[in-house]
Amino acid sequence: MSWAFREFSKEVLYEKDAVVSTAEVWLGDATEVDLVVGEDLEVLIPYTTRDELKAEVHYKGPIEAPIEKGDAVATLIVSVPGVSNKSIPLLAGSSVGAGGFLGRFVASAQILGQKVMDAAASARQ
Repeated sequence: MSWAFREFSKEVLYEKDAVVSTAEVWLGDATEVDLVVGEDLEVLIPYTTRDELKAEVHYKGPIEAPIEKGDAVATLIVSVPGVSNKSIPLLAGSSVGAGGFLGRFVASAQILGQKVMDAAASARQ
């Protein structure tokens, strides 16, 4: 038992409601939304691999609006060598409403323009 206390440390990586990252929003009245943890994130870290801790945010984006505060919209994967990965849902830190007509029109025009540019580039190859 004392071995576990000597070899591992319990760390709070993020406290509840802490902003971990941001995510792009599609067709919303905001262009991004904060990604927060819903509860304190504690992990057991071996002292020998403390510097090798990695945390990665995963989401399929951009996230389509509307988004309600508290919606699970992403995942945080925490990995420490020698310990199994921990997967934590990330929540929207605020609500994002659907964008207005002009915003949706501009976004659609950008997509159309990108498709035309991509088609022209592939035709030249």
